[in-house]
Amino acid sequence: MGDAAEDLAGASPVNHADRITVPVMLIHGERDQRAPFEQAKRMRKALTDQGRPPEWLVEAREGHGFYDEAAREKMAAALLEFLQGCTRADAVAPAGPTPTPAGAAPTAPAPAGTATP
Repeated sequence: MGDAAEDLAGASPVNHADRITVPVMLIHGERDQRAPFEQAKRMRKALTDQGRPPEWLVEAREGHGFYDEAAREKMAAALLEFLQGCTRADAVAPAGPTPTPAGAAPTAPAPAGTATP
């Protein structure tokens, strides 16, 4: 990373919310000392301001990681529901070009009138 405020701001996801085109779920403990809860609230607002409100799960008594068994079960159920919604056949595809996975060569679109696999 770096120490310069400009470097840190450039690396912060909150400053790139306009580039996020996939569904997002934010899970946070209000007692988190490592990643303050205020950061999660700022990310939620940034995504919402872009018209892409995230799924949101907050646990008041948890910190960086959920240790209470009931909180973990609630989080796991919410995460499973979120992921199932993202992988449904009728799930909305992200707008814009599909990112190329790291290390993979981009593929050219199929010529007009040809079938794609």
